Amino acid sequence: MDLEQVKNYYLKERERILSELKQFLSFKSISTNSSFKTECIQCAKWLSSHFEACGLESTLIETPTLPLVYSWYNCSPEAPTVVFYGHYDVQPPDPLEAWESDPFCAVEKNGRLYARGAQDNKGQLFYFVKAVEFLLKQKALNCNLKIIIEGEEESGGKGITSVLNDIKDKIKGDVLLVCDTGTPYAEAGAVTVGLRGIIALTVEITGPRKDLHSGVHGGVAPNPAQILCTLLSSLHNKDGSVAVTGFYEGIAEPTAEELKLLNTFPVTDNLYKELTGVLPLGGERDKDLLIRRGFRPTLEINGITSGYTGQGMKTIVPHNAEAKISCRTVVGQKKPEELLNLVCSQIEKNFNDMFPNKESGLHLRIKEKVTAGEALKVNPTSWHIQKASEILKEITGKETIFIWEGASIPIISELSKVSGALPLLVGFGLEEDNIHAPNESFSLEQFMKGFLFCSLFLSKAEK
Repeated sequence: MDLEQVKNYYLKERERILSELKQFLSFKSISTNSSFKTECIQCAKWLSSHFEACGLESTLIETPTLPLVYSWYNCSPEAPTVVFYGHYDVQPPDPLEAWESDPFCAVEKNGRLYARGAQDNKGQLFYFVKAVEFLLKQKALNCNLKIIIEGEEESGGKGITSVLNDIKDKIKGDVLLVCDTGTPYAEAGAVTVGLRGIIALTVEITGPRKDLHSGVHGGVAPNPAQILCTLLSSLHNKDGSVAVTGFYEGIAEPTAEELKLLNTFPVTDNLYKELTGVLPLGGERDKDLLIRRGFRPTLEINGITSGYTGQGMKTIVPHNAEAKISCRTVVGQKKPEELLNLVCSQIEKNFNDMFPNKESGLHLRIKEKVTAGEALKVNPTSWHIQKASEILKEITGKETIFIWEGASIPIISELSKVSGALPLLVGFGLEEDNIHAPNESFSLEQFMKGFLFCSLFLSKAEK
């Protein structure tokens, strides 16, 4: 199987493939909203039937929430087994008025396909599906396949988490392939060799029984909004590091090989400002941008709510204030549950230090505690990473970029443990795809590269 042969097939079948992808994208498989549960199930059934039409065996695995799509192909006992993970659910399209076209009626424009899920993750999942179909037609699929597609990646993965131990025998393998990542620029391919984990919580401060008049009570009644801001600021040191006792325990410094490969990721302070509008001034100020992004943990304030936020004035002392906090975790730190307890204990201690008088009438509540997956690192010199790197270079003509990603795919670490498979994260998304935002799209050139990569990797998957 050579690159030219694969590319010729794709170009010949392109219109059919994209037509089928548009059908897949038409399902409003929004897992965060229970009113779309029926549509999610219909999407899962459609995908399972499509796998069968491609030549695979397929079934739905029921969970307490939404079904998993499980498909498989047996090549031979001697061949390696590739486990593939993806998700058929998508983010809500809101705000709808910001879309230039119907988010569930895919539109081709300027070399891109616009729809919710066009990239994350239906588009990236679908080029894998079509690569498998192609290889089966050519009798060139040289590995066993076990495919697990969940329907709740965008809403916490409750279904797959609840049945993972029950299905562990179905997903044993050698390589865990995930196409739900991206590359910094289209000209080169990228392998993600690290993911951070995530924990989250909500902090609430309550004080007066109701909102109070700020003229009558200002400067007298304790203000929950001000107290919350002071409490939140106590969670960081002046140098940007996290001020939680034990937070950094166990973290190893990057190896010499990791540092060498890290420099293949072409992000500078100025480029970061071009992308975001600000210089990378957050986090530990004595650490390099890429070290902070991929090798160090964080504690971020995701949102603060209190009092009046409408137009004009409303002069009150609010009766309560809330903040959403999340932490990105790294390999070597304590287990997610232990780390969450550390953060909560620090918040409680700081609050009690601020208000030692138990009769103050002020109350701290920590709620909505979430542990959504551990961090993950893969040895960049392992055989499957090297093979993927060689194929990407063949496709793009450029050296492969290695990424230690700051974001999280919560289930991957657990899937790798249960399946025994080595993670391989290769995706073709770009920053301009606008995933999770209005007018999400996917470059059709990048879609083709994904098809080429999966076809070549699966046909050459032997160790």
